[in-house]
Amino acid sequence: MISGSYYPAYITIPSKIKGSKKTFCSLATQGQGWTSFAIDKNNTTWGWGWNSQGSLGINQLGSRLTPVLISGSSKTFKYIIDGNWNCVGLDYNGGIWSWGAGSYGALGISPQPSCVLTPTRISGVTKTFCRYRDWE
Repeated sequence: MISGSYYPAYITIPSKIKGSKKTFCSLATQGQGWTSFAIDKNNTTWGWGWNSQGSLGINQLGSRLTPVLISGSSKTFKYIIDGNWNCVGLDYNGGIWSWGAGSYGALGISPQPSCVLTPTRISGVTKTFCRYRDWE
């Protein structure tokens, strides 16, 4: 989202994120959506991009061109997988969190919400997860 519009632009060379004054240590996103996430040196999570269904987890709708703090970011995410309109995060304790569009049960939350605007822990999960496996 470097172009200054809410629509994606294809950038063929590395470019600084416009307006970003944060020092990011790692990228948390592994997915195919239109959102991006990064983790700063204090282990807080920041996101930017498309947000029509709450996929940024910032407790409000509306896309962002520059990084904004993810709501409830006391959670430290190891990975965030972004879908087209929702996201799932894996925290450092092996917990699973989801937010964004809840269509077809994609968030794993019951009763099924239409959308969730902040990261919400998926309850009833008895496993501890330690990594995300890409579709490759």
